[in-house]
Amino acid sequence: MTTGILNQAARAKEETEEQSVLEQVKLAVMAAIGTDGKVNIETLSNELEKIDGVDRGSITLPTEIEIKGQKVSIEEDGTVTLQGGSGEKVTIADLISSGQAVTTNTTLEDANGDSITIPANFNLSSESPELVTEGMIIEDSEDNQYVWIPIFEKSDDRTWGVDYTSVKLQTEDTEEYYKAIETALKNYTTIYKSDKHIDEWYGDEEVRYGYYNDEGKLIYYSNGNMTEEEYNTLYCNMLKSVYINGGFYIGRYEMGIKVVNSSSEAQNIVRTSMKEYISTYDSENNTAPSIEGMTSPISKANAVGYTNITQQQAQMLAEKLEEASDYENVTSSLIFGVQWDIVCVFIEHYDNNNTATTKSQWLTNNTYSKTWCNYYNATFTMNRGYYTTNVEEGRDNPVIWNNADAKESSGNWICTTGASDQNSSLNIYDFGGNLLEFTLETSSSDSSFQYVHRGGHAHYDAYSFYASYRYKANTFYDSAAYFISARVSLFM
Repeated sequence: MTTGILNQAARAKEETEEQSVLEQVKLAVMAAIGTDGKVNIETLSNELEKIDGVDRGSITLPTEIEIKGQKVSIEEDGTVTLQGGSGEKVTIADLISSGQAVTTNTTLEDANGDSITIPANFNLSSESPELVTEGMIIEDSEDNQYVWIPIFEKSDDRTWGVDYTSVKLQTEDTEEYYKAIETALKNYTTIYKSDKHIDEWYGDEEVRYGYYNDEGKLIYYSNGNMTEEEYNTLYCNMLKSVYINGGFYIGRYEMGIKVVNSSSEAQNIVRTSMKEYISTYDSENNTAPSIEGMTSPISKANAVGYTNITQQQAQMLAEKLEEASDYENVTSSLIFGVQWDIVCVFIEHYDNNNTATTKSQWLTNNTYSKTWCNYYNATFTMNRGYYTTNVEEGRDNPVIWNNADAKESSGNWICTTGASDQNSSLNIYDFGGNLLEFTLETSSSDSSFQYVHRGGHAHYDAYSFYASYRYKANTFYDSAAYFISARVSLFM
C-alpha cells in the first residue's frame, strides 16, 4: 500500500516536471511566433536560453532540445512535442493563462478559425475571452486595455462580410488600392455610414480655423491638428492595416485622465475642471491647442474621463501613447468615422444580449439605446467607480462612491470609465453613452461645424442620441466641454 502511494507520488512528480518543461518551451515558442504564423529562429534561440538548463546558440527548425532529461521537439509552425507525447501548438488559451507579452506582432487563430493579431509588447488579458467574436482584450505593461475589432471578409463560409474582390485587383499602395479598400469598408458599414460625414481632411482660409506662425503661414487646427498630407497618410495606413491584419483595436474604455480611488480624489479633479491636467489655449488670439505637460491618456476602469479638451488635443494625446516603448509597433490615433461604423457592425452581429427586433436597431434606434448606455433616462446598476450627480453643474457638485447605488431612470450622471457592466458590449464600455466622443470625421454639410462626435452622453436622453449617432460641433474653441471625450484606436 505504502509502495503504491510512493509510486503514485513519484509519477505525479514526473508528470508535473514534464508539464513544466512543455509549458516553458511553449512559452518560448509563443514569444517567437511571427505574423506569418511561423517561428522566428533568432527570437526562439534567445527565449530558449532564458530557460534553466538550456544553453542554445543559433538553431534551425525543426529541432530537438533537452531540458532536465526531457526531450522536446519544435516544428517550424510552432508545434511543440514532448518525447512520448502528442504535439501541441501555442494557443490563445496559453497566451491568456500565461499573461506573457509577445515580442513580435503575432497572429493566432481561435477555435472557430477566426484570427487576432496581437502587437508586439502586448499580452492577452486574463479577462479576455478565447473567441474573436466575443471581444478579445489585450493590454500593455501598464494594464491599459484595448478590444480587438475583427473585420471579416465575405466568403463561402461567411455569407456576410467585406467584399475585397476589387482590392485584390489593384496594385498595392496606389491611389486605386486605398480607394478600393475604403469603398469596400463603406459598403460593409452601409447601415451606419453617412454621406454628410466623411473621413476627409478639411481646411479653411479663415483665421478662426487656425493661426499664423512667426513666418506668417496659416496653420490649421483641422482634423487633430494634422496637415492634409499627415491626415491622408494616417488614413491610408489605417485602411491598409485593417485590410492586411483583418481588424484593429479600440480602447476598452473612454480616454481616461487618471484612475481614482476615493470620492475626494475624483471630486477634486471634477471640481477643478481638469486645470491640473489640461493645457489651456487662447481662443481670442487663435493660439494653437497644446498638450504640454498633459499626461498620456489611459484605457482603464475607474478613471475620470479626459474631458474639456479640443479635438486637436485629443488626437495629439492619442499620438502621445507612441512615446511609450510598448507602442513601438502600433499607430495610436483617434477613431476614424469608418472605424466607428465597423465597431457598430461588430456589435450588431455578435452581441447576443440585446432585445431589439433587429440588432441594428440597438445601435440606430433611440428606443433601445437606454438599455445599454448611460443616458439621462437610463437605469442601471453601478458596479464600480464614481459618478457626478448633475452634469450641468458637474464641476461644482460632489462625486459619490457608488458601489451600492443604482441609477434611477432620471438623472444626469457622468460616470467614471466602466462604471456599469450593463453599459458594455463585447467588452467595450460606454460606446453609446456617458461621454460624447471625438472622431476624425468631417461634417460636409456645414463649413462652420466641422468637428464630429459620436454616440451620446449623460446630459441627454436616448431619444436624442444613440450609439451610431453623429453630432457636429463648431470651431475648435467651442468643441471642448465637460461632457466630451474620445477613445483611442490602435492599428499596426
